[in-house]
Amino acid sequence: MTICIIPARAGSTRIPNKNTNDFLGRPIIEHAILTAQASQLFDDIIVTTDDEKAIAIAKRNKVTVIRRPDNLCTDRTGTKTVIAHAIEEIGCQHSEPVCCLYATAAFTTPKILTETYKLLVSSNDAAFVMAAVEYAHPVERALHLMKDGHVMPRNKEAMSQRTQDLTKNYHDAGQLYWAAAHIWLSETPIISVHTKAYIMPRHTIDIDEPADWIASEALHKPW
Repeated sequence: MTICIIPARAGSTRIPNKNTNDFLGRPIIEHAILTAQASQLFDDIIVTTDDEKAIAIAKRNKVTVIRRPDNLCTDRTGTKTVIAHAIEEIGCQHSEPVCCLYATAAFTTPKILTETYKLLVSSNDAAFVMAAVEYAHPVERALHLMKDGHVMPRNKEAMSQRTQDLTKNYHDAGQLYWAAAHIWLSETPIISVHTKAYIMPRHTIDIDEPADWIASEALHKPW
């Protein structure tokens, strides 16, 4: 079996009700559910949540619901812990591929789900596969803002180098992770030397702040 688990706790602070807010005409978590269904990859799609509205959306779309216990619903509870709990609840087998798809993964398509799945199953040396995106500007050119408002280069040498000569750097795209069930249950961290990256388009946004939401909707709207 191949499983998709969508974590969607109720207590988002930076964007209240983030996982169930309307995104271009439907709750954003519903976009994630429909994307997973359209990929035709999954034998089971699961929403793990303490949010009654997310539960109603999941049931409306005929996907499985796991009611997450309160101790796994804090803002300090890690994604890996939540996915491991869901795996234990449904009793996944040792090597079954499990995808954690974020409820706000607005830039993930069925094609991306398929391509990341293939990357996992074809790799002999990857514990996890994650979606990553290139930084828009070289991180070596980062500036430190001092208390008086003046700036200080983090790396003075990099300021005189051409941007094309600097190393490309990437960050977590905030979209998805894949691993076999037993890896989710192990001590292996999601992001390490054992993780392989799938590079997302540069316009991909990890929706964490209200401005991210506005920009993400704008990028999805037809011109």
